[in-house]
Amino acid sequence: MSEQRIKRGRGRPRGSKNKPKPNKPPVVAESANQNVWEPAYGSFADAALLSGMSHWWWRKQERLGTITVVRLGPRKVLVPLSEVKRVLAEGTKPRKPPVTPPPPVQFPGENRATA
Repeated sequence: MSEQRIKRGRGRPRGSKNKPKPNKPPVVAESANQNVWEPAYGSFADAALLSGMSHWWWRKQERLGTITVVRLGPRKVLVPLSEVKRVLAEGTKPRKPPVTPPPPVQFPGENRATA
């Protein structure tokens, strides 16, 4: 009886309610013959697991407007897995075309020597 202690109390260690739950990657079919359900949308955490980039990177891209997302409220945001595949296929985020600076303005009475 000395080695076995009777457990009393709430049944869980202190501070365990704030621990994050492990994210499970979505189910992906291994071959074309299998009929396995593959979800069309995932969270930022799912996108991070599939791509290897952090979920903060995905949040930043959503804020910048470089990826399309589906908002289901003020806090719930889903990323289409097709968008994750597109970003992985491109290898980089889409960039805006470079902006060419306007030609310099010449004011009346100003004589600039062209070199």
